[in-house]
Amino acid sequence: MTVCTAAAAVLVPALGLTFTPTPSLVAAFLLGLITQGAKIATDTVVQKAVDDSYRGRVFSLYDVLFNVAFVGAAGVAALMLPPDGRSPLLVALVAAIYAALALALGRECRKG
Repeated sequence: MTVCTAAAAVLVPALGLTFTPTPSLVAAFLLGLITQGAKIATDTVVQKAVDDSYRGRVFSLYDVLFNVAFVGAAGVAALMLPPDGRSPLLVALVAAIYAALALALGRECRKG
């Protein structure tokens, strides 16, 4: 999870700030892969940490929350982005959030 979020922190500004079609498509594809990689890692942690009798319910809730996050992000983006869809500030903010998550995950991983 740490590697995925750190990779996203680097890729978002590197590919997203050009606001040209090819780098944006590459960024979208790579971020999709990174997101799925993080989800697989999280699924593994959930499988390992949750008791068998609760695992199905936890996975159901987790999957719903994961999908709600995607829909919510699209809604927030629609409200925040300017009409042309270009916001360097928002790209930088997303990269900073990914970097903060990577740092937090890295610290948590070293504790455990």
